[in-house]
Amino acid sequence: MKFDIAWCKFADLDTQTLYALLRLRQQVFILEQQSIYEDLDDLDQQSWHLLIKDDNRLAGYARLRADITAYAYKFERLVLDPQYRSQGLGKVLMQQLLAKSAELGQFSKLKLSAQSHLVPFYQRFGFAAIGQEYDDGGIPHRDMIGEHSV
Repeated sequence: MKFDIAWCKFADLDTQTLYALLRLRQQVFILEQQSIYEDLDDLDQQSWHLLIKDDNRLAGYARLRADITAYAYKFERLVLDPQYRSQGLGKVLMQQLLAKSAELGQFSKLKLSAQSHLVPFYQRFGFAAIGQEYDDGGIPHRDMIGEHSV
């Protein structure tokens, strides 16, 4: 299966794409995982958005944000449409996030908040769990850090 991969800033998202990514985040995080949290957090406007599409259908999405206070890039809202899981797209999301953060080059430090059961997945990309497990929207999470060369 061939996927189209694109990066864009918030201002460049057309209304159909914005609707699709918000719908996917809602379907997976809020409905499927029953996690009640504030998805619309006013951070989308300052982020890069990774879109993986199969024809016109959004198969995967992630948000990349520079966190100036932490001197790090944050990988956020990584999500796959349930129909596209177990096809290696999680790996593609991570490879794209790593490549884009390296290309932007402002920070070498990387951060993410992982659902605890996904910690081993992120460790394969050089991330290490830090701190204690915590509840985020009813789901156990661990903070993770990584880095790349700038």
